[in-house]
Amino acid sequence: DISMQYRLIRTLPIARLMIRYRAFIFCALLALFCFTLHYSALVGGWRYDDPAHLFFAAQYSPWEYFSVPEVMLQQSWAHITPWNALFYDIGITLFGLNPMGHYAHQLSIIFLTSVAMFFLLQLWVNQWKAFAAAMLFLSMPATAVVGQLLMTGHYAYGLLFSILAIYTFILS
Repeated sequence: DISMQYRLIRTLPIARLMIRYRAFIFCALLALFCFTLHYSALVGGWRYDDPAHLFFAAQYSPWEYFSVPEVMLQQSWAHITPWNALFYDIGITLFGLNPMGHYAHQLSIIFLTSVAMFFLLQLWVNQWKAFAAAMLFLSMPATAVVGQLLMTGHYAYGLLFSILAIYTFILS
């Protein structure tokens, strides 16, 4: 009888632990998958717009590029992206000019976004489907591009904050 076998398996200590800590195990697997899939970003150096963004973030403080229009315009006349400068500012504060630290920061945000997506989707589907969707997010070409280009870090933060906002709105 299948149900009897299932009940017997559930009585094993390791099975009980796996059931109790399944969400933690899924999150650990997401971390492993994220850093395995996007590991090559960690050996990337400064690319494309990075030097200009680093210079701007080092030159001004967050309150200036968030609230002083003249400072905002020095970053870009076409875009209002103070979050981009903040992303670089956080990286400079934590890692200095070591690009590996900046990329690790970016991959951490991508990982946290997959975890947030995993928990959000569990409001509608079971853990396995939510896990599959989070794994799909990590393996998408668009996610790979964001992981490889620091100048897109503010998009990663934006998606993370959006998922968290939706999740907290639904739970409230």
